[in-house]
Amino acid sequence: MTVVTKKRRIQAVSRWKSIGLRSTTLVIPDANAKQDDGAGNNQTGMLRGGMSRKECIFAVLLLSTHALAQSNPVYQAPTLDQQIIQPPGTTFSTNNEAGILYPAKGPMGTRGPYDWLLSPTMPPTLTGGQPNAVTLSPCPAGMLVFAGVQPFTRIWLSGTTSSGSATEAVTVTATTCPLQGGSSGTVTFQPLNSYFSGYKLGSASQGIQEAINAANITSSTITVAQLGKVIIPPGEYTAKARISILGHKQYIDANGGVLTCAMADTCVFVGDTGSANTTWDVTIDGLLVRPGLAPGIPLAKFPAIEDNGQHTTLRGIGTRDPSSAGPVFFTIIQIDNDQSAVIEKFDPSRTQGWAHCSTDWCSVALFAPGPFGTNAGVLWVKDSNISGQCFFNGIDNQDANALRVSDTVVQGYPQFGIRATGSFNNVAALLDNVHLEVGDCSNPLGTGIAGFISEGFFSVLHGTGSAGLPPQFFNTGTGTINTIYAYYIVVNSSVGTTVSAPYLAGYASFLSGPVFPITVKWPQVGTTGTITYDLVRTTVLDTAHIINNQNAPYGSNNFAVKTGIQQSANCSNKVCSFVDTGIGGTNNYPVMYPSTYAPALTFWPGSVVLTAATDSPINNGGEPRLYTDMAGQTGISVGGYINSYGANAPTVFADQCSVPGAWSSIWMSCPAGDSVSNNFPQIGALLLQSGPVATDEPGGYKGRINLMAPHGTMAATHLITLGDANPAKTLATPGHRPLLVASPGDTSDVNDTWIGLDNPDANVNQFQLAFGAPVSISSYIANNGGDRINHPPLESLTSSVKTFAVPIASAVQQGTAPFQIASSTPVDNLTLKNHPKVQYCGALTSTNNCTANPTFNGQIVFGTISFPTGMTSVTLSGINPAFQTNNVNCVANDLTAPSRGVNAVPQTGGSSVLFTGVTGSGGDMISYQCVGS
Repeated sequence: MTVVTKKRRIQAVSRWKSIGLRSTTLVIPDANAKQDDGAGNNQTGMLRGGMSRKECIFAVLLLSTHALAQSNPVYQAPTLDQQIIQPPGTTFSTNNEAGILYPAKGPMGTRGPYDWLLSPTMPPTLTGGQPNAVTLSPCPAGMLVFAGVQPFTRIWLSGTTSSGSATEAVTVTATTCPLQGGSSGTVTFQPLNSYFSGYKLGSASQGIQEAINAANITSSTITVAQLGKVIIPPGEYTAKARISILGHKQYIDANGGVLTCAMADTCVFVGDTGSANTTWDVTIDGLLVRPGLAPGIPLAKFPAIEDNGQHTTLRGIGTRDPSSAGPVFFTIIQIDNDQSAVIEKFDPSRTQGWAHCSTDWCSVALFAPGPFGTNAGVLWVKDSNISGQCFFNGIDNQDANALRVSDTVVQGYPQFGIRATGSFNNVAALLDNVHLEVGDCSNPLGTGIAGFISEGFFSVLHGTGSAGLPPQFFNTGTGTINTIYAYYIVVNSSVGTTVSAPYLAGYASFLSGPVFPITVKWPQVGTTGTITYDLVRTTVLDTAHIINNQNAPYGSNNFAVKTGIQQSANCSNKVCSFVDTGIGGTNNYPVMYPSTYAPALTFWPGSVVLTAATDSPINNGGEPRLYTDMAGQTGISVGGYINSYGANAPTVFADQCSVPGAWSSIWMSCPAGDSVSNNFPQIGALLLQSGPVATDEPGGYKGRINLMAPHGTMAATHLITLGDANPAKTLATPGHRPLLVASPGDTSDVNDTWIGLDNPDANVNQFQLAFGAPVSISSYIANNGGDRINHPPLESLTSSVKTFAVPIASAVQQGTAPFQIASSTPVDNLTLKNHPKVQYCGALTSTNNCTANPTFNGQIVFGTISFPTGMTSVTLSGINPAFQTNNVNCVANDLTAPSRGVNAVPQTGGSSVLFTGVTGSGGDMISYQCVGS
């Protein structure tokens, strides 16, 4: 310890470093010293750089310990445990951590501790095609064979054969060598070739396989090795034969290690090839792999790492480009029958030279081969970056058990981002916060790109926006698009003469009208019976806003470019094509609904493709489904959502929809839209299935929407608000259901449009249905658009009048009034059946024919009246409503003496009539009738 009194400095170890690393200078502060912390704050008792007094004291203690270490050396042959303190400036490298093996490479020109090479002499030669027991002196560590397990330890054989020099990997089938090595022992293997004397045996993996084997614990009570740990130090390693890991709980720390795989085989295999239950809980951490087959060897579809254990964890697996062009992997990670495989921090995109993608096949970052009966892996992928940069696809899970991908980027894929198969009711895939993006990629087959393909009963997406890319068959360049053709494929099967829904296959865009010919390509699909295709074409209506909703073809129209396209003549290498010459235009084509055939769309371009893994008849109850928090891809350039079952039943269930472009018919069920400002103004509909697809609805059930009152009573209220006249009030109210009358005289909601009840608090058997609207309530039949201006309603109620545009018929039985009118106000133009009509024949002169002009507001007033005794006139008054004076005729008869005449004269005002008789008629009874309006 060195103390400098004048500047009060001491030499100590940095507070961020362990003892044994570099020293730094600490400054002991004065008790009352104040220093600026860099943010304008004065700190008392703090060291420069933010060190507190406690930290300073701790540093002094560390220095004291360091000083003690100088007088307490390490004993070379201790008899008891001793405390060892690493001195500063030294390296901790002499002793490795107990029980952990390091297959490190040796110094330049030498081999590591588990990398060996021997020239055996017994037997002097080797015979190909039969077992050979070779004596090794000394015996290398790591020669391991398990009873009941497929042989897995491979060693490298080189030498001279009858054909010249040869090398090969041989598998050890038996050994007498101790696991940790020994002075002598034998290994038994069966070479492919026969070798002359002078052959050599050595490690095929620069000691990695041997260290993995030697790290295991074995005993008579342990049937399978376990608890091994191996650290592969940073460096370049080459494996010329498969490396196998069979120990339970084995941990391989390969951070910084790069493994070149120079074999036409799986490079690293976890577990036993015969049983997936042999090996459990293996972890491989940080291994980087690169393909290393010699140039000129044909492309082989092998994985870098293959997992057939249980609960294997593959963490931080990455890639490096091959040292020369040519060698590739089919996949970096392959999961066979591991039903709890964990893949995290996976990044195959550090380099892309390991991958191959052409018209023959494309590599995939993560692959599970299936089928379910053989390989039923369950995959959990998280915190990974799978960016193909157009060189490889993302994830392909055919194990059909379950796939979960979370917090992961999958982008830059040339054919598909994620494809997953499910079996029975198992989820095909659950994607949680997965970023999918096509980028600038194109499919070498010319059939477009799929974002997510779900081959199974259902999948779930959370926080995952899907991205696909249908092919563009023709593009005349940049500028304002004048015409867009959308091309669809309908698949026909000869079995039952069944027909699929139309699936969007791609599009062509033009600046100034269509340009022919146009070659249309689509993936070959359909395996049931003889398959033919119908090529259907529609014209996009809104070319200026092609991101808007566009109908898929439906009904009958001039859709067909060509029908009955044969697979045998038009499909090759799983790709079908047809040339649209434009000659003859398109022909009438009836689109089948509901569709009757669902081919397996194991690849089809689109954002989300829902399908079964095999061809299926429609209406089998296995419609592929998607459950998601949000569905919405607009625009033909992303392909939208496609279901092989078409739109026969609801198959996409989303919390919210952004009105996705219906480029292919599909049934989505979304309660919420997301129109903000002026975007997506067409809020999507909520469709609820109310009957089966294949048969008629039997009926007799309660409704699919049931607003239930569990208590059984309810007072007048709005149940469904169709139009909210005061949305600000509603949105500001907790629960969004404010009182209609919050206080006496409150009329803020009087202009709502609603369906509800208007009864007082009553039991359900006394409810009264009510409708309300601010202007009118109308009824329509077979009306297009509900537009009362161009299509007047058949019945309408306003606050002033009830209007009917159709006849009113009553089926009320005889003896009961069909309707009752309390008002006595005359009704204009009312014509009643079986009631007298009032008609005016006019002033007849030259003809006696009545012109029969109807008299409106006509009335008949009749009755009897008596002349007063001794008088010959009497006035009838009080006629109400009064006649028009010039539009009434009255006649009268003397009932007492019919021979006596009576004059009837309507008086001015129309409410009275003067009757005048002859002399002697006083007291006579007079009968009268007045007709007019």
